[in-house]
Parts: sequence; C-alpha cells; structure tokens
Amino acid sequence: MGFSIIEKDHKQDPAIPGDIEFGKHLKFVPGPPKPKTKTWWVVNRYDDIHLGWVAWFPRWRKYSFFVKPDRVFEQDCLRDIADFVERKTKEHKE
Repeated sequence: MGFSIIEKDHKQDPAIPGDIEFGKHLKFVPGPPKPKTKTWWVVNRYDDIHLGWVAWFPRWRKYSFFVKPDRVFEQDCLRDIADFVERKTKEHKE
C-alpha cells in the first residue's frame, strides 16, 4: 500500500480535502478517502518530505502508521504519530 504525495505546500492545494493537522515536527495531510475510512500522509513540517501514511488496518481494527523505508524518527515524532492514530481510531469508533 502506498500513496504518491504532491511535493509542495499542501495548504494551498485544492485537490487535498480537509484540514492539515500539525505535530511538533510533522504534518498530517488528508489523503484519498477510502469507502469507510480515511487516510493521511505524514510529512515533515520543514521540507515536506513524505515519511509514511496513516490508514485503517482491518486486522487490528484501528488506524496504523505505515512508514516509508529508510526513515528515522525521534521520540517527539513517534509520540505525535501515536497520539494521532489513537485519536483518529477513537473518532472512527464513536
């Protein structure tokens, strides 16, 4: 599973639906929706490098982070990702 990302300022791209959410060093950019769930690209806030994506993982019945190869994260980024997927899973189940 993977998505291509538009390498420019996503806030100005009308093709990307919804609102961008921000972590300390990350952006969560709405990606193409699925029939029953949503997706988000995880992007570095400073240079828009695509780090991975968040999508529904049916076997675990929750949103999960799918990392691109050769990406490295420190604790603040990992915490932002974990908080984001936990919040989106909770919202989906409400």
